Amino acid sequence: MSKKLQSAIISALLAGKAWIFEDDETLEEIYGLGPDMFKKPHQHLSDKQRVSLNAMLDIAEALAGKDRYEILDGKERSGWGAGRDALNHWFKEQKISAAFIERIDQALEASQVLPIQLIQREKSEKFPEVKDAESGKEDVVLAILGTEALSRPLTGEFRDACSTILHHAWERHRKRYRRARKALGKKRIKSMSLVEEIEDTKNVTKKMLHNATKAVKAYRNAVAWFPAEEEKANGLAEHEEFLKQIVVTAVAQAKKRPKEKITAESPSSPARQHGASRACRVKPVALAAAGDIDEIWALYVQLFEVVPGEALVPQMGLDDRNPSGQDDWQ
Repeated sequence: MSKKLQSAIISALLAGKAWIFEDDETLEEIYGLGPDMFKKPHQHLSDKQRVSLNAMLDIAEALAGKDRYEILDGKERSGWGAGRDALNHWFKEQKISAAFIERIDQALEASQVLPIQLIQREKSEKFPEVKDAESGKEDVVLAILGTEALSRPLTGEFRDACSTILHHAWERHRKRYRRARKALGKKRIKSMSLVEEIEDTKNVTKKMLHNATKAVKAYRNAVAWFPAEEEKANGLAEHEEFLKQIVVTAVAQAKKRPKEKITAESPSSPARQHGASRACRVKPVALAAAGDIDEIWALYVQLFEVVPGEALVPQMGLDDRNPSGQDDWQ
């Protein structure tokens, strides 16, 4: 967690402490604090640390805007090094970062304004602006500062701190978007090559299916940010349908069940039709061993999150003693 975000969180707590701590349950759960904040003993701070931290916060609370953040960010180092160290220690030991980020993302998702949701809804190739999430801002404030946070209007230092927090959350998603864009080409090439390997071989092996399925799933994770990529020629939808037809056909033959009993049909599109056509030219995969059948099917179901048909769906977890899912089929 960056210093700027830490400072925004503390600034919000200081600016709103007169009313937000009336919802003591939420704030205690996230921050381990009550209305007295660090004035009372805290499990993660020594008395000496609290003295240094309170001295810094008392000064910061009396300031506003840039002056406040210079103290909290540590830019004004004279006299506040011990207080800043204590604040860093509290953030680390209280383990605020993970829970904080999760709450923000859950609030944005519930409001349907996560960046990836906006991109998919608008079919846009451009990363949205934080102003596009304005309708979810109040839900974010409630999630991280409690049910009383909106009992007063969002104004002044409290409003500014909340805006900074939302901005930082937005920029974290922008970084994910940029990483996905950077990796998209490589993931597409790998998916293409492993699909073509299956297409060109005379004997498809379990390892080939395993590798291709993982590669296509990685491609899907990147394409989620770029919805126009999905239906491109030799793109995601085509690769997914190709694999689906091969795996479902192999499992249906091995289990002596109709294909429609194994999994539901995918939405039709030219790309998926072409993927299915390519799969028809591949020699049927012979998965003779029960473990091979179950392992490939379990991997396929989990990675592609397909809607199952009437057949039982084996589950595969990292901690399962039976990772192939064989027990679910028998």
